[in-house]
Amino acid sequence: MKQAIIQWRLRRDVEVHPAGESDGAWTIKDPVKLSYFRVEAEELALLQVLDGRRSWSDAINRLSAEFPDSEFSEQNLQMFLATAIKAGILSPVGVGFGAQMAVMAQQAKSSAVYRKFFSLISHRFRGIDPSRLLRILDQLFGWIFRPAVLRLAAGFVLVAAVLILSRWTQLWSELPSISQLVTPQNAMMLGVTVVFIKILHEIGHGLTCHHYGGECHELGCIVVGFLPLLYCDVSDTWLQQNRVYRIFVSAAGIAVELFLAAVFGLLWMASVPGTLHTFFLNVMLVSSLNTVLVNGNPLLRYDGYYVLCDLIRIPNLGLEARAAAYSVFDRTVLGLRQPMQASMPFVRRLWLPVFGAASIVYRFVVLFAILMVIHAALKPLRLEGVAWFLALTIGLGMVISMMAFVRQRVAAVRRNGTVSSRAVIGLAGLSAVLAAILFWPLPYSIVAPFTLAPGQSMPVYVAEPGYADVKVAAGDQVSMNETLATLRNPDLELSIVDTEGELRVRKAQVRHLTGTRSASAIAAAALPASELAVASARERLASLQQKSRRLVLKSPADGTVYPPRSRRRPTANPLGQTFWSGTPLDAANQSTWLNEQTLVAWIGTQELVRAVVYVPQQTIEFVQPDRLVDLTFHSLPGQPISGVVRKVNDAPETVAPAELAARKLLLVQGPEGQLVDTVFAAHVQLNRKDGELPPLYSTGYATIECQPTSLAARAWRVISHTFAFEL
Repeated sequence: MKQAIIQWRLRRDVEVHPAGESDGAWTIKDPVKLSYFRVEAEELALLQVLDGRRSWSDAINRLSAEFPDSEFSEQNLQMFLATAIKAGILSPVGVGFGAQMAVMAQQAKSSAVYRKFFSLISHRFRGIDPSRLLRILDQLFGWIFRPAVLRLAAGFVLVAAVLILSRWTQLWSELPSISQLVTPQNAMMLGVTVVFIKILHEIGHGLTCHHYGGECHELGCIVVGFLPLLYCDVSDTWLQQNRVYRIFVSAAGIAVELFLAAVFGLLWMASVPGTLHTFFLNVMLVSSLNTVLVNGNPLLRYDGYYVLCDLIRIPNLGLEARAAAYSVFDRTVLGLRQPMQASMPFVRRLWLPVFGAASIVYRFVVLFAILMVIHAALKPLRLEGVAWFLALTIGLGMVISMMAFVRQRVAAVRRNGTVSSRAVIGLAGLSAVLAAILFWPLPYSIVAPFTLAPGQSMPVYVAEPGYADVKVAAGDQVSMNETLATLRNPDLELSIVDTEGELRVRKAQVRHLTGTRSASAIAAAALPASELAVASARERLASLQQKSRRLVLKSPADGTVYPPRSRRRPTANPLGQTFWSGTPLDAANQSTWLNEQTLVAWIGTQELVRAVVYVPQQTIEFVQPDRLVDLTFHSLPGQPISGVVRKVNDAPETVAPAELAARKLLLVQGPEGQLVDTVFAAHVQLNRKDGELPPLYSTGYATIECQPTSLAARAWRVISHTFAFEL
């Protein structure tokens, strides 16, 4: 039987360079597309023996003779050949490939159009050649690449990380939520922060590449999520034979961001709250989180990915991992017989498919997170429709990619008709597993800010205004009817004296008229009016005396004296008036004037104190009475206090408590602290067995255990609430 001929050969114009000093890998450079392809020594040998006339058996014999310790099969070589053809480093030799090449070119062109249209989140614009700038920077700062300096910088980052983590409580209390992070007040500073970090990040890549002998000829701008960022093309690093230097170039951006996080973290610790303090915090957060979640994460094709490729000596890790994941899918679900690479270590065959699947899933997670941030940033501007359009285009791109994947698998199954029933069974089993994962109810909880409120404690208000003489302090134990404060109202005292004098005069008139009424008809006629005047004066005096008695504030029950919320010091007014601040229980406010309905104190016990949790409208339906709650106070990190939901308000709150607004746990607007978002209050009874409670009006985060909810329901709620908008 005539053997099949491999009618492909390595392109004559490609450049082949050693990829390392001793790892046996090679780099193939496409001078037309300026792309790079990493291959092992065995793979390069296969490409070099291809001349358009060799059969598969001839190629295997040549490779086996050159690499006797390696095993080769036609199926494995076909898989690699398909990858090389797709990379564009091979050219056809025989006839009849014109139509196939035209189809491949059209598919690549269509794919590029699709990627450009369905990747509206990012666009790249080519810029300048930074070679001259990098030469100048290398002359000025080349000393930073000395081993002693690098070790000193690494030690500095470690020490800074320890110091910053020692202030974890303060850091956690100042961490902004997504909605707070993209507020108009913080958006400009956040944008400046990201641009500042990315400029230094990319200069770090270019400078490191130039220092170790590489070339960088492109420094441009990439717009990600409407934010312009710098990028530096250091793909020439692929030609660097020293593997350690390649790792240095790839890790330069990570190192720059970690160093920035350390420097600005220490500045954040040393600064006081203000604009610079917030800027330092933003730089530290963006640098560290970007390194952990995006740039340094090997699941995305950024710096961390290329560092890992060189560390484990797998040049095309992403392609191999995804191919391994697809191969596992084909074998286990569709029942297709996929070639196993016997030469691959067993451990590698285990983790490589997992890595490929994780990278695919994580890419979707990052895209969804970016869309949520964009939506949160555009929501205050009433431009949610833009986020929805971006989500729609990206979703269509994902659907098209999934359709291409499905089409390829369907074609593979049809080519092997014997596995059709096996594929149906496998897909049914996979659908059942996915349905169980998506729709099986899982534990669900809601995290929301709370403040410790008096709850069912009894308030003590000022019934009549006056100058206060407070007899108790916050935390004192009092009994029922014990005097808490007395007030003095000079106007009321004067009115009482005047009314008492008037009453004496009216009584004297009545006595006089009573004595003379028998002798004088005028006196008899005036007597009833005088008696009415006496009665009126007596009623007014009784009313004033009642008001005077109300100047004495007494405890309505046995319990502890709790202070009201502190009153902020008012701004100066044109009349030059001054007002008290703090609470009426403060010693500084003795003898200050208290108006009617001023709250002086609360009288209660710890059993009556409640934590008021402010739950967003999107999740309030999950909060029901008798649900368990864990309360973590900012003043007691790591010491949660348990509780139970007792009541959920039917109407939304309109004004945020001052302590929550001050910590930016709730977004407010206006001087009165009106809430920006719609939130509902849930009242939680605390468990006293967990220890003494912090002071009243302490804040923190509450974790409310809700009814178990499936992943599908959660995803649908997030999507519907995030991207809902009115046309």
